This record gives sequence, C-alpha cells and structure tokens, in this order.
Amino acid sequence: MKKKLCSLLFAGIALSVISCNNNSLAEETATTAVKDSSTISVQYPYTLPEDNNWDMNTDPKNTQVVLAVLKGFESGDTTAIARNIGDSMELNGDGYKFKGTREEFMPVIAQEMQRLKNAKVKMHDWETVVNKKKTEEWVTVWYTQYWETPQGKTDSLAIVNDAKVKDGKVVKWNEYIRHFPAK
Repeated sequence: MKKKLCSLLFAGIALSVISCNNNSLAEETATTAVKDSSTISVQYPYTLPEDNNWDMNTDPKNTQVVLAVLKGFESGDTTAIARNIGDSMELNGDGYKFKGTREEFMPVIAQEMQRLKNAKVKMHDWETVVNKKKTEEWVTVWYTQYWETPQGKTDSLAIVNDAKVKDGKVVKWNEYIRHFPAK
C-alpha cells in the first residue's frame, strides 16, 4: 500500500513538472514583445511590420454608412448602395473579386441582387475601428443572410463583412461566409 501511495505521489510530482515545462515551451516560442494599452508586456509568436494599435471608433457615422449599403442590398435599393460607396470600389468575396469604378460596380451588384428574392438580414453585431494614425477606418458586421432563389428554394449564410470607409464612403468590402450544412 505504501509503495502504491509513493508511486502515485511521484507520478503526481512528475506530471506537475511536465506541465510546468509545457508552459515554458509556449513562452519560449513567443518572439515579439509588445506593450498593450495598459503597459503590460505581452509576448506574441509573430511580428507585425507595423503595429497600427487599432482603437474602437465610437463615432457612429461609419457604421451608419456600412449598414446603409447592407440595407440597400437587402431591400434591392441600388440608389442607397450607390450613394454610400466611393468613386472606386473593391469587393472580395467567396470565390469572387471586383475592383473598379462605382459605375462598373452597380450593374454587377444589381445582377447579384436579382438572384436573391426576399433577402433578409438578421444582424448579430458590429464594431468600428480606426488606427492610431487615423489613416484607416473599418467597420465589421456579423449577420445571417436569408433569401429565396428565383426557383423558390430558401437558403442562408453566416456572413462577416469588413468594410473600409474613407471620406464617409465604402471603398472596400471583404466578405467571409460560412455555408450552413445541407439538411
């Protein structure tokens, strides 16, 4: 009985030593020391060419612009979309890329909207950030989009959009989607 107790005690000590060593291995792989806003030194395993130190942007104007574009898409209102995008537009989506002028973009987006009937957006969250230099402003929105195809089939996607806003207009729209599994 004493041998079993001693064996369990030594096994527990060995596991404790091993688990402590695993934590130190994680610390050894960190190569970049960065000070966060509370001046705590944090070690990251990657380096950035330049740390932008993004801040939350509490001004709602950029969020309003991005949501107006999304609402225009949902309701099929190309005028609302055109009013809120820049003279040039870049769109990066699931297997799709567009870069051109607003005039070139509008027929492309109108064609996409015709494929979707009864589009609905269920918004989950949004946030607006700006870099410390005030040279880039982005709005991220998380939502589920529902629609009906022209053939009457309903479908949905979980979507995250990152929209770059410059001078009060959307100039870049990155779309990341998750397809729901077939039922």
